[in-house]
Formats: sequence, structure tokens, C-alpha cells
Amino acid sequence: MEETKVTKTCTCEGTVRTFDTEKGHGFIEQADLSVSRDVILGEGDGPQNLFVGEHVRYEVEQGATAPHAVNVRRI
Repeated sequence: MEETKVTKTCTCEGTVRTFDTEKGHGFIEQADLSVSRDVILGEGDGPQNLFVGEHVRYEVEQGATAPHAVNVRRI
């Protein structure tokens, strides 16, 4: 059976609670959502990182076990 991914139609905003630049993974505070480096939109060709306290805009997608942030942009 194929897994169906659902993305919210609204855009949410939050603050980065944690982000490990070595692992490329962290959490957004307001929704306690997981965020990984590969969903961060930004300039440049290299890997993107977030920093604690940064304000972000994102969408939510249902993963295999829990929802997570996608299309993450700094604001």
C-alpha cells in the first residue's frame, strides 16, 4: 500500500527551538515539529542550517510516524 502525504494548505510560523548542525536536524518550538536540513529553503548550493531563535515559515507534512515541517524558510 502506498503512503499518502498530506500537507497543510496554510503556512505556519514558528521559532527554531533546537538545531544540530552536525546532524542537520532540529525542532520548531510552537508546534514541536521535527525539521531536517533537506527541507530548508535558502540561497546557495551548500547545506542549509537553522539557528536557535530564528523565526521560520513552514508547511506541515504527515510522515510515517509523525508530522514534520517542510518548505521551511527564514523570515
